[in-house]
Amino acid sequence: MTKTENEGKSLTLTGDCSIYEASELCDAFKTALSNTSSLMLDMSGIERVDASFLQILLSLKLEAEKHNVSINFGVIPEMLSSLANGLNCHEFEGSK
Repeated sequence: MTKTENEGKSLTLTGDCSIYEASELCDAFKTALSNTSSLMLDMSGIERVDASFLQILLSLKLEAEKHNVSINFGVIPEMLSSLANGLNCHEFEGSK
């Protein structure tokens, strides 16, 4: 799930990103944030999301800021953008 590229890390997410995968996602994000100055998140392979995934992404963003890690969310899947907008969360606007 995680691969190193240059001086940063890249994390590719595929399949469902929901409450059922929350623990696995949190562990993957913690690992990805360790010992790096930047993280690229590839969400192009995501098939389904729910509000818990949005919460996890917001937490990831805060943790990255706390540890001075730059994070690039890449292309935001339309389903995630729609969910965020529906919940009045504008953290990911302009990331398309």
